[in-house]
Amino acid sequence: MDVSSKTVVMINVCAAFALISLLSVRFGLVLII
Repeated sequence: MDVSSKTVVMINVCAAFALISLLSVRFGLVLII
């Protein structure tokens, strides 16, 4: 596996994790309100 491919995969994983956490926080606030 190339270093560039590994970097792209890591960026995608981090982006997906950030998006999921943002959505969960937003839905949590909506449920609380």
